[in-house]
Amino acid sequence: MAGTTCIADVERMLQELKVSNDWSNTKLVKEVRERGICLKNGKEYGADLPVALKKNRCLVVRKDKAKAFPLAKKCLVKTPV
Repeated sequence: MAGTTCIADVERMLQELKVSNDWSNTKLVKEVRERGICLKNGKEYGADLPVALKKNRCLVVRKDKAKAFPLAKKCLVKTPV
């Protein structure tokens, strides 16, 4: 995803992934977490996502903001303190 991306754009991307691959919500969440997809910008960080979120706090999506997006809220990860 190029340019500025918001959580709504990432939600659409997650929906497309789910539909095009015929995944269940559980499979989608597993895939997103394995790939380390950031819910803020849609980039893949892999296992380094928690580190990237800790270093760059502007990439963190607050839980209350994600609640409006059904797929994104299922893909939230805890960030290290």
